[in-house]
Amino acid sequence: MYDTVRFWVKRGEVCPAGIRLLLPDMGRPRNENGRFFYGTFKGFTVTVSRFGVFLQGSLAKYYLGNNIETLRLDQVENAIESLSQDFGVDLRTASVTRVDFSTVILTDQPPARYYEFLGKSGRYRRYLYSSGLTLYYNLKKRRLIFYDKAAETQASQAEIPTEFAGQNLFRYELRFFGRLRQQLKLRHDVTGATLYDNGFYRLMVQRWHDEFTNISKINIMNTKLNEYIKEICEKAKINDNIEVQTITAGTRQRKIVPKWKLVSTHTARRSFASNLYKSGLQPQTIMKLTGHRTLKAFMTYIRLDDTEHFTLAQKHMEEIQKSTLSEIC
Repeated sequence: MYDTVRFWVKRGEVCPAGIRLLLPDMGRPRNENGRFFYGTFKGFTVTVSRFGVFLQGSLAKYYLGNNIETLRLDQVENAIESLSQDFGVDLRTASVTRVDFSTVILTDQPPARYYEFLGKSGRYRRYLYSSGLTLYYNLKKRRLIFYDKAAETQASQAEIPTEFAGQNLFRYELRFFGRLRQQLKLRHDVTGATLYDNGFYRLMVQRWHDEFTNISKINIMNTKLNEYIKEICEKAKINDNIEVQTITAGTRQRKIVPKWKLVSTHTARRSFASNLYKSGLQPQTIMKLTGHRTLKAFMTYIRLDDTEHFTLAQKHMEEIQKSTLSEIC
């Protein structure tokens, strides 16, 4: 599940000048002081300074050829050893200063259709990118990202593996930027070898899961269903004027609204319970249908005026009389 990883190799463990010779596209320094050189190596960005070397890129792309497939734990060690040999530096002992943990989830609908169900999450700042295709949750050193992996891959003109072609690819990534030891509450620094440690990998999976679980989920379906119910009631001409009271800024106000505007799924639930109760069905039977556990909670759902109470009592008395007469006869 690892994707982008940033390795840091300190001077003394690597020869910066030697790395510069290894990279044909290194070019001239790009900062004002001439202290940093940039180049690429097998899809990785390389930054060389007099202090050491940064190597950043997708471990999945390097080893699998793409980052749509998931890089499994049993493949991580081989990937790091192979990259170490190619780059000429033992990355098992290199410090890891960034790690992205992610996978692709196959969904029925395009990924963007699910974003409206994802609400707030603790101190994260929720931000929907202007294209509507990417959803961010940002902290200073950590980020959650949801996006359309198929659209992103096509935009970069990369190939989508055959088994994923034509699928909705919902990508969820958890990214850590720096201070991994503190963020993950570890007793040791994170190195290349740490990435394929079974305990650490399990910790990352659990953290990836927990971060998603902590996002509040918005029940859009109830909102949409209520809109549909109101539309049906309006077409059915349930237009009786109802007086309602509201309190705004401590001031009680009264207004008249058509009845259809007040109808919701909750109204339907109350009506369902009340109509069955008025029909003479025993409360215990209705409670099985509504899910109420106590008679007290159930009775708060019953809405009967005085006339309806009288009618119900009269109906009950008539049934008693009929029963008594049948026994006498």
